[in-house]
Amino acid sequence: MFKTTPAQLKMKWYAISLCIFITAAAFFTPPIAKAISIIPLSLDKFGLVVLFGFGALLLTQIFKRIGATI
Repeated sequence: MFKTTPAQLKMKWYAISLCIFITAAAFFTPPIAKAISIIPLSLDKFGLVVLFGFGALLLTQIFKRIGATI
């Protein structure tokens, strides 16, 4: 139906960047971090977050290329 991929949509990348910035700002502002109970992740847990995040994007792109539906 649509001929675009996530990498081609600039507004999505701007939105993702803004979300990361807001999350980082909350993490590094102690009163906000305490109010919303943000705790630092260990390196292995952070790696899992990144792995599953990019893994979902990769699987979506593979299914899209082969024409499968989810």
